Amino acid sequence: EEENQGMWDRLFGWALERAQEYVSLAPPSARVVVHENAGEADAARRSAAERAGFEMVRVENIMRIDLDTPPPVAEWPEGISLRVTDIGQDLAAMVEADGEAFRDHWGFVEEPFEQRLEVWQSWIESLGDAHDPSLWFIAHDGDQIAGLGLFSTQIAGDKTRSYVDSLSVRPAYRKRGIAIALLRHGFGELHRRGYAAVELDMDSENLTGALRLYERAGMRVIRRTINYEKVLREGEDLVTRQLDE
Repeated sequence: EEENQGMWDRLFGWALERAQEYVSLAPPSARVVVHENAGEADAARRSAAERAGFEMVRVENIMRIDLDTPPPVAEWPEGISLRVTDIGQDLAAMVEADGEAFRDHWGFVEEPFEQRLEVWQSWIESLGDAHDPSLWFIAHDGDQIAGLGLFSTQIAGDKTRSYVDSLSVRPAYRKRGIAIALLRHGFGELHRRGYAAVELDMDSENLTGALRLYERAGMRVIRRTINYEKVLREGEDLVTRQLDE
């Protein structure tokens, strides 16, 4: 046990040294923090994080729905249609819509569009075999994206479970049932393909009430992750922490 604690302390020390090397890349007036997360049951890692000066800022829920039976059929609001993503044609509009949808979520940091587009391109490439464009759904209103429901084909190589890569609805289209329709459509397609379960990670204190949505869709919390933060430099906080009044 003592040896493990020493290992964690050395790892955190090294990580913080590396993080300090990147502080100068942030805007001069910006507050700079480094993040860490640990499973709720991972006492050794959590203790080491706290010894290194990290403070708990958020609890993340890992949720699951078992697909033993077909989920309820998706019901779409009037004027909203569904189609499968065409990455070549849709990616830029998807990045724009996703950025707008997540702007009022805790932890969001505004970035230039080109930078966000590059992050998405790298993310899609990193998904490898877990990415199947036929499981990335767009809810649209004419030529406007209303929401996105993006699902993976596996979790850590387990092809019996799918993962919700992202679920987002642009503010102008919220409270119309689009999010739950995207979930139910995805769940239905995954059930049809023989998947046993679908999982996702979400902020337990999500500012827009996502926990209630996922519970209404039949998902339950199966474990929790603790998110930590350590300030490397004080300054203007550019991160979304609460909803605008």
